Amino acid sequence: TTPTPGDFKGYWSECAPSHSVRTQEAAPSGKVEAWLLVTNEGDHRRVKVFWKPLPPWDRHSEWVDYVVSILPRSEQGAIIPSQEKRFSFDNQTVDSGDVLQGEVFESGRSYEIRISANNSHGHTDYTTMTVPKSQDTPSAPTDLRSEFVDDDTIQLSWTPLPPSQILTQLRGYVVFWKEWIPVNNMYQWE
Repeated sequence: TTPTPGDFKGYWSECAPSHSVRTQEAAPSGKVEAWLLVTNEGDHRRVKVFWKPLPPWDRHSEWVDYVVSILPRSEQGAIIPSQEKRFSFDNQTVDSGDVLQGEVFESGRSYEIRISANNSHGHTDYTTMTVPKSQDTPSAPTDLRSEFVDDDTIQLSWTPLPPSQILTQLRGYVVFWKEWIPVNNMYQWE
């Protein structure tokens, strides 16, 4: 028989039986959004890698690890694969970041950093970043200014470095900020 409007009473969910479908796991897709914070500390450098976890629709599995590879470069700029070092971070699902071992980064050498999301079926394309030689590391922008716009907005501006002072590929700036927590009377990094 053909159903009539009178056959469908109550909630839409009561109109048809429920069906659950689970797709098969696959290699993660997309690229990991990542950036570096490089600081000089005496005769060595401290490198912190930050990344955003893949969104659920790119993970394609319940478990995804993040692998960070450090590849030193020769004086001529060629990657030296035999000196690769790898770090694995298990199933991070919140904004992440980790400091890589300081003794790994010699001041007079540049490095390529690669990060990928991995599961048992494969990995994403690499996100590639460069740690320049210490003497080629750009300094922070100068003349930083902030302007209050409204309760939710602050406009930042600064004087960019002149091209003659940028000896490496500079793709942009990362702004870190602190939120004032009135309950504890302290700042919290965001």
